[in-house]
Amino acid sequence: MVPRTDAALVAYSNNWAARLAESPGDYGITAQQVERFAGLRAPYVAIYNVMMEARADGTWSRSQTKARDAARAALLAYARELYAMVQANSSVSDANKVLLGIHVRAGGGTSRASAPAERPGMRVGQVTGRTIEVEIYDAASRGTRGKPKDAVQAIVYYSVGESYPSDAGEWRFAGLATRGTFGFTVPQGVPPGTRVWVRAAWTNRTGDEGPASVPVSTNVQFGGMSAIPTPRAA
Repeated sequence: MVPRTDAALVAYSNNWAARLAESPGDYGITAQQVERFAGLRAPYVAIYNVMMEARADGTWSRSQTKARDAARAALLAYARELYAMVQANSSVSDANKVLLGIHVRAGGGTSRASAPAERPGMRVGQVTGRTIEVEIYDAASRGTRGKPKDAVQAIVYYSVGESYPSDAGEWRFAGLATRGTFGFTVPQGVPPGTRVWVRAAWTNRTGDEGPASVPVSTNVQFGGMSAIPTPRAA
């Protein structure tokens, strides 16, 4: 099903947007449907990013919550409509349905995999200005960059502040990592010297998310390049 929580829905809708941009016909989606989905996704992702910034400095308001809720409801309604349409479309391969995070019904040739059981290992690599690079690896394989057999990618989150939040909903979406090295850029409003925390979780082909890694941290740089090693997090 389409996830409801903000961070998960942002990641889920980003995956749809990326795959539909490449080849919507493979998923039985028309150009008009892609355009409508994009039109609903963009304002929701934008207000989600504003929410994450505002929560950090305590400026988030009730009116903004209502706007977020309205944007999320509109996206969810249409995303569920597309989900049901693609799920029922026999001309769309099981493999392509799985890539979109759609559950393949019994008898379709594909069984639903369980969520990854292990959390990733993570360490900070190069930091260049606002761009942070992290290495994500299979903690059980002693630091190699491979993934567990039940994982196809990692969803990466970050948080800004001297300490990281305990509430999973307050972590900001950084992106999806399909390789061992992943880089992202923090917003312009985050001043140099600010501490940034990063964590990740493996996901399977249907988008089910496993446990999050131990957070690692670094600082936004004033300029140039800095390699800041961190202890391996199991």
